[in-house]
Amino acid sequence: MQLQHGPRPGVAGAARPRSSLPRRPSLPRRRRSSSSTTRTTRTALVVLVAAATRDGARKTTASASRATAADVVRQFYDGVNRRDLAAVEPLIAEGCVYEDLVFPRPFVGRERVVGFFGEFMGTISPDLQFVIDDISAEDSAAVGVTWHLGTSLAS
Repeated sequence: MQLQHGPRPGVAGAARPRSSLPRRPSLPRRRRSSSSTTRTTRTALVVLVAAATRDGARKTTASASRATAADVVRQFYDGVNRRDLAAVEPLIAEGCVYEDLVFPRPFVGRERVVGFFGEFMGTISPDLQFVIDDISAEDSAAVGVTWHLGTSLAS
């Protein structure tokens, strides 16, 4: 399932090339609950923006037209949580814009988004998981997501 994405309206200029992961942000504070998970207190917003084709129609595949944009984003994070880049890659369109408030600039383009998540998946603990707290569902052109990172402390 693939959504076609493009730059946000009102955002000028292209993102600078990223040859490696951006500067590491400060580590979020963690709190332990009575359950077996640790939850970070930082929540980020991710925006994937769809762009119209030249004739104004949205490009979709047959399967993407049956899935909502929110469904595709859920599949995306499921693939990231499984560390399955092969499952994640087809969900990302050529003009995808992935914006995370932790980083100073969005990741623009399929190559940059796939590259970032490929490196990310290779450098984090297998127990670290994205947990979706809230996801917008009204707009098929853009999806906003709030999430936190959690880990299982159970052996």
